Amino acid sequence: MICLTIVYPWKDGATFDFDYYQARHAALVADVLGDKFDRIEIRKGIVAADGSAPPYVCVASIWLRGSITSKEDFADLLGGREPELAKDVANFTNLTPVIQYDEVFGS
Repeated sequence: MICLTIVYPWKDGATFDFDYYQARHAALVADVLGDKFDRIEIRKGIVAADGSAPPYVCVASIWLRGSITSKEDFADLLGGREPELAKDVANFTNLTPVIQYDEVFGS
């Protein structure tokens, strides 16, 4: 199974609107991915293990259905709508997301 992980690294002056992200951006992601979208998990960083600021303001995992097994498959699935998704980021944060594709093992 492939999972897309998006992290928003913490920095001074970071802003992040979790309400917008959950209500609007996640819905846009679901719309773009269509029937290949399974679910999204959104996590808000609270504190690092040593008590300092969390390394990430937000960690999101987008779970995909079906035969998405590579970055290329995912790009095909996006159907050229990457600019629409990227443009929406400014509506909820001033951070630059870091994106990685993960192969998930186990249950």
